Amino acid sequence: MKKERPPRARTEGLVVRELPEETLVYDLERHRAHCLGSLAAALWRRCDGATSTADLAQGLRGVGGLAFDEAMVRATLHRLSKARLLVDSIELPSEPSRRAWLRHASRIAGLSVATLAVPGALQAASCTPSAQCVALPNTQCTGLPCCEAPTLRCARPGGGQQCTCR
Repeated sequence: MKKERPPRARTEGLVVRELPEETLVYDLERHRAHCLGSLAAALWRRCDGATSTADLAQGLRGVGGLAFDEAMVRATLHRLSKARLLVDSIELPSEPSRRAWLRHASRIAGLSVATLAVPGALQAASCTPSAQCVALPNTQCTGLPCCEAPTLRCARPGGGQQCTCR
């Protein structure tokens, strides 16, 4: 049986924003946004490539008033690995109890790792058809470009009038 290397968090090509209850991680290479629960973020930050999974579990004991076992930490590391937030992949053991501890880990919100696909710049810059742009009420004028001319934008003329392409 091959000895597994201690997990190491990926740092290159990521934008990380710490929030009070969660950590947002944007992967610049894959255009994916990840929302890490507070405990998953604490675990990810501790992945230094030198600390074993067992030691990571020991270090998390008492964090958030919860007791963590190695199986729960391994499940979270696997999810971080699938999100490509770790340098090396982490595989789950194929034990029959895997389903039970995944259920247990899912009950703890802080261990959550949610991933969203983020559109690239071209997909995000979708335009509004000119006729639709003109028909929008002021409150819905989005500022998106109008399709007929790339230089035109949907704009509010003011005075309660409808939006127009300018």
